Amino acid sequence: METERQKDIMASSFLLSPFPNRIPKGQTRPTGDPSPLFQRLFMSTYQIAELIVELPVRGKRLAEQSQAYRVDTEAPPQLQIDISDAHLLDMRRRYPEFSLDDLEYVRTGTLFYEKFIDFSGFMLHASAVAFQGKAYLFSGPSGIGKSTHTELWQRRFGEKNAVIINDDKPAIRLVNGQFLVFGTPWSGKSDKNLNIRVPLQAIAFLHQAARNTIRPIHAPEAIFKLLDQTIRPSNAAKMDLLLHLLDTLLGQIPVYDMDCTISPEAVELAYQTMNSTGTSYHEN
Repeated sequence: METERQKDIMASSFLLSPFPNRIPKGQTRPTGDPSPLFQRLFMSTYQIAELIVELPVRGKRLAEQSQAYRVDTEAPPQLQIDISDAHLLDMRRRYPEFSLDDLEYVRTGTLFYEKFIDFSGFMLHASAVAFQGKAYLFSGPSGIGKSTHTELWQRRFGEKNAVIINDDKPAIRLVNGQFLVFGTPWSGKSDKNLNIRVPLQAIAFLHQAARNTIRPIHAPEAIFKLLDQTIRPSNAAKMDLLLHLLDTLLGQIPVYDMDCTISPEAVELAYQTMNSTGTSYHEN
């Protein structure tokens, strides 16, 4: 269960504020310029969801998670993320139970996804698994069993065949008329993310149950479920962009509601249904 303070962090992270403490790309803090956070701040360039992203990195967690996305390019950044020391220190004062590493990791991810909507993309709170060239996303609230279900896919089909694209916050982007799923450095508590892109096949919202059933859901129901598991912009224009993007997605991608057990049978049911025509199924 999320604490109220954790919810406050996510709520406060929706608010954008100016970040003046920029360091030129490829440079670190000069000696004698003590940072209250980390010994250095490294501004580097990354390719995330096929966007050139300029991202400041201070802490170990973000550095490790973002390493696979670094690129050496002279192309100008399409998306810039910038956070001042003062901003992170203020968050630390308000939420002392979280480390600076964790606060940097959460805040940079939130800023990325807030700006991602300008590039026809959004984040879904889901575990995304790729199998046979298609991406299957399993969404729902924390603790519902998303990661457990995709781990079962790996057991059933093999870890080399079924790979986790992102275990908590995959990026979905409309590119040339096709919805693609991308790994990003921000994957919640897990370090499971891959710098790959895979066409989106289907989305299922999971519920724990004693019996496996799955049914397609239509746009009026599905759009509210999607909105519950993504970042909703406070800016009206950006919210319009998100709603239009979700409307387009629901015209192309099947969405399901699934009651499931922790079992290989749940995997088989999900795969057979989501890879086919959108019919309702249940166990005999």
